[in-house]
Amino acid sequence: MYVRLNSYHIHLFGIEYVRTVILTPIEGFMSSERTHGANYLGLLCNQRRKELGLDQATVSMYANVSVKFISQFECGKTSVQLDKVLALTSTLGISSYPIVKDTDLGKLVKERRSALGFTQESLAGFSGLSTKFISNLETNKPTLMLDKVLGALHTLGVKMELKE
Repeated sequence: MYVRLNSYHIHLFGIEYVRTVILTPIEGFMSSERTHGANYLGLLCNQRRKELGLDQATVSMYANVSVKFISQFECGKTSVQLDKVLALTSTLGISSYPIVKDTDLGKLVKERRSALGFTQESLAGFSGLSTKFISNLETNKPTLMLDKVLGALHTLGVKMELKE
């Protein structure tokens, strides 16, 4: 039994990428799908930094994150803290709605979850995450991992829009 056929669009460098994912209760949310948006966001940060003519050391000073973090994120590491990603994308002028500083992500997740009739436990089950993680997400804990946040958002059908 299929739960949902979900497509999401990512606009990157003037090209629209469309990804379609079928989720079932048994398969849950595949880790490769969970990291897909995070990989694009890291790539976009790399491209934007280079367009601005900035090196990683300069960006790290303005964003208050380490050079190592920037390097790893730009090279595809997706298990990174959300607050650091927000600092980096904000510094580079990249909007990754709904993952932006001015958005109450926790409220968005809770409202969407409730609208779909999911409990925290059912959302956790379908997204392959823990109930504690969903609770922390809904209370806007800043140190959540980006790949897991994207997993929860995807399960809820929330699309991440990347814009410069």
